[in-house]
Amino acid sequence: MEFKQYSPNTDRDKIRFIWSELFQPDYHSYFLSWGWIETWLDTLPKSTPLTLLVAYRNEQASIAFFIGGPRWRRRTIFPVRSITLNATGQSELDRLWIEYNSILHREDVATDLLELLSAIRLQWHSFTLPGLDVKRFPGCALTNEVTGYSITLLREEPSYFVDLEKVRQADGGYLTQLKSNNRYQLRKARRYYEQFGPLRTEKAESISEAIAFYDELIQLNTKNWSERQQDSAFDSAYFRDFHRELIKRRFPTGEIQILKVTCAEKTVGILYNFVMNKHVYFYQCGLRYDQDSAAKPGLITHWEAVEYNVNRSNNRYDFLAGDAQYKRSLSTDYNLLRWIEIADNRGFSKWINTLEKGAQKIVKRIRKGRNQ
Repeated sequence: MEFKQYSPNTDRDKIRFIWSELFQPDYHSYFLSWGWIETWLDTLPKSTPLTLLVAYRNEQASIAFFIGGPRWRRRTIFPVRSITLNATGQSELDRLWIEYNSILHREDVATDLLELLSAIRLQWHSFTLPGLDVKRFPGCALTNEVTGYSITLLREEPSYFVDLEKVRQADGGYLTQLKSNNRYQLRKARRYYEQFGPLRTEKAESISEAIAFYDELIQLNTKNWSERQQDSAFDSAYFRDFHRELIKRRFPTGEIQILKVTCAEKTVGILYNFVMNKHVYFYQCGLRYDQDSAAKPGLITHWEAVEYNVNRSNNRYDFLAGDAQYKRSLSTDYNLLRWIEIADNRGFSKWINTLEKGAQKIVKRIRKGRNQ
């Protein structure tokens, strides 16, 4: 195969054509859809080092993925030139947290990880692959050794979801798919709210209403995290602006679902979701907590969202990565996502990696001695 590189700053029309041709909505995630990618490219600083690598077979684009970097990144002692798959490698810009990450490719094209790594002509020592879908390439190809490279699992997280088709087919609906204690907690929370009035779920029906819901969600989210003395994702101006732009661009396509649950004219919770190919991705929320511990706004809001999407013929309600208790208790199934680092063990990089491993061992011994 022949490999070519394209710059988002100068080759946008070509990139749009290639990406749109290779993207498969029933196979790839929303985070790789052109709507998400185009908004990402347009909101990144123009100076951000980013390249689209495309493999051609018989003059036809067959494989495509973005490479962020290279940029210098410090590990324990030695700095390394690092690149990132479909992300920039810069923490502030990557707060968008790509998940179900993969490489676009034609179904009839054999994918070979070693060939792809060798085709990356940028000078690099470390290749980070965030949020990989283990069922898609290259996530499914990282269980084997790759000659000349070492593979490190940085972390692995479940992505819990509700199988909405399973819910539709079950006698008794959603609650019958959950454990008895979880059913009890949900019913108890519903009784708490319904003493004040009926619960109501409404979906934003216009761009202006979606932005209004989004702004209220930000207020609730930042208030909750501030009270816990922790940072909110919305503390980042880039994060806020990216999603505001995404809503404006993609709401008319039906890809953005913002649900607001109220009781007695007071907001219980707001959910910001993506929808593609009947797959609903829960991304962010803003919840109103009462002083009464019986109030469970998160449980109630997600329960309402599940029921809403069951009735809209969607097939999956995905909580995305994270082993949170509420995700476990509300889900019926889960996938696995992995964050991987590939190190180049050839030539100069091999020498650097050997020294780095030695340095890491020394640091561990020093820390262990301090803790004794």
